[in-house]
Amino acid sequence: MNGLFHIRRIRLLNFHNFVDETLAVRKNLFLIGDNQSGKTTVLDAVHFALSAGVDMEFNAAARFGPRSEPGRTLASIALRYDLERDAAQRPPSVMYAAVEIEDDSGALHTFGAGAFATSLDAQPDVWGFVARGKSLDEVGLHAGESDESGIARRRPLDRQELEELLGRGAVLDKGRYRTALAQLLFRDRDAYLRALDLISAGKAYREMVARARNLDDLFIGLLPPPAEAEFEEIRSALRAIEGIRSDLADLAAELDVLRHVIDKLREARGETEKMARYQFVGFELERRRAAAAAGEARIRAQNAADEAARADETRSRAAAAVAATEDSLRALRASEDAALLAREEEARRDADEAGRELWRAEQDLAARWDEHQRAAQEAANAESEFDASRDRAAAALRSVAEAVRQQLDDQAVSALGDLAGAVATIEPGLPADAGAIE
Repeated sequence: MNGLFHIRRIRLLNFHNFVDETLAVRKNLFLIGDNQSGKTTVLDAVHFALSAGVDMEFNAAARFGPRSEPGRTLASIALRYDLERDAAQRPPSVMYAAVEIEDDSGALHTFGAGAFATSLDAQPDVWGFVARGKSLDEVGLHAGESDESGIARRRPLDRQELEELLGRGAVLDKGRYRTALAQLLFRDRDAYLRALDLISAGKAYREMVARARNLDDLFIGLLPPPAEAEFEEIRSALRAIEGIRSDLADLAAELDVLRHVIDKLREARGETEKMARYQFVGFELERRRAAAAAGEARIRAQNAADEAARADETRSRAAAAVAATEDSLRALRASEDAALLAREEEARRDADEAGRELWRAEQDLAARWDEHQRAAQEAANAESEFDASRDRAAAALRSVAEAVRQQLDDQAVSALGDLAGAVATIEPGLPADAGAIE
């Protein structure tokens, strides 16, 4: 299986100060509590279930506490040894650390490691189990029995009883168990070993933090001491780099000054070009205004010359007219027909008045002619309407005569006579007797 797994429950049986405890994990696991409350014990239990105790140190934090206690051993955990009371559970003892996980499909699997301890000095026997598709409840890990007084008690299963429950293929020694667990949880054994190294490194870092008095000590512990020659080369290179950085900073400052000067020169050149363009525009406007003024002056001079010529011509004609008038006056004064001229002037005035009257009469005549034309048109329209009405009346009389001829007998002759008279009145050209009408 190569999918993602989620821890659902952790179970500890006879694991140090936990007799039988199951911790549910909903999403993330946070352990909060006072010192020596069991936080590290839970983490050690998960580590033990993953590694079967190979290359593992239990509760290393105890060695860095205020009392600098020695670290725990697998036997002391299995026998639930109490350091303060210097007391342990009566051997032998079986302990388990089991983890229930869920894969992406929702299936549950359980794996864990167990140990059998006979004394604090003897190395415990360790095994592991992998129960695919089974939950913690289905695995069990407990057996019921009665003590000497007959009281039913529960105890952890030993390895043989666990093999009978799960099958020999599910219960393995440490090496095969780690291989099976690597196949279940990781893609290959290398990834599994890297995960265990990460857990061990986390514990080592915690030890360094507990041991360090300050950050300097912590970094000294984390970083290996450098080789002196290499360190001196690095230091010289760093000093050279610092000098280069300083030179680069100076060059950058000079470059900024040069760029500033170049920008100012470009601005000055632009302003100079702008001033030259403005001067050129001013001179061009003045030239155009001068040219326009000269043209207007030439036009005014030509107009003045023309006016002078016309005035001179008018003066000449006026002088000639004055001379002629004076000649005429002199002739009239010398003539005896002055009275005749006065009568002629009066007759001319009468003729002008008569002409004006004639014009008004012609205008009135034209208006009367227009009214005559409109009246003639209206009369023609009325005559046409009358003819149409007469035609409609004649058609109606014919219809009435036909109806009378069909509906009445000979006694209706007088009525037909009257009808004939009416028809004759409307159309004089028709016969007036009843037979002709019928």
